[in-house]
Amino acid sequence: NGIVNKVDLYGKIYNPNSVFGSNVFQYEFKVKDESGQVVLSKKGSSYILPGDSKYIIENNVEVGKVPSSVELNIIETKWVEFKSAYEKPQIKIVNKQYNQITSGIGFSEVIGLLKNESPFDFSLITIAVILKDSSDKVVALNSTELRTVRSGENRDFKSIWFNRFPGEVINVEVQAGVDVFNSETYAKKYFAPEDLTPAEYR
Repeated sequence: NGIVNKVDLYGKIYNPNSVFGSNVFQYEFKVKDESGQVVLSKKGSSYILPGDSKYIIENNVEVGKVPSSVELNIIETKWVEFKSAYEKPQIKIVNKQYNQITSGIGFSEVIGLLKNESPFDFSLITIAVILKDSSDKVVALNSTELRTVRSGENRDFKSIWFNRFPGEVINVEVQAGVDVFNSETYAKKYFAPEDLTPAEYR
């Protein structure tokens, strides 16, 4: 990420189940040195829909030395059953562009447009941005959030890298993660009310 003694951690997870999603799961990154010893542990929480895959990203994690390997573990999961008529939220990312910043603060940026084409409002949409080189190797990554995205709304987004990083960016991958579990109308349509009470909303 171009910052001394700080690294970006990422992993990609997949939920093969077409009926159950998780409204909250706990994960842990374990950073190891050359001898295999864990030198850093970073925990967090997220969610995932049925049959979905997503990136887990932790930016600017401070480490004392250059890590040799990183391990991502799912350590606790709460499952919610979806109805058979379940459909994924219709969220599109269009007009994405990667630009180096020639004037102003920062080294580079990704800009784009998120389109909520579903009939539901969403309180939180997380956007993961992954930059890759010509060999499909990740050279930089970032994430940003959009809050209170209404049905039919188009919303511009921007993700900025403030520090120069090595590598040439050839491909930009953008993934939108939709927190359907905090949408009351979505919850009523696609899973049983008893499976997720308001007290469980994060």
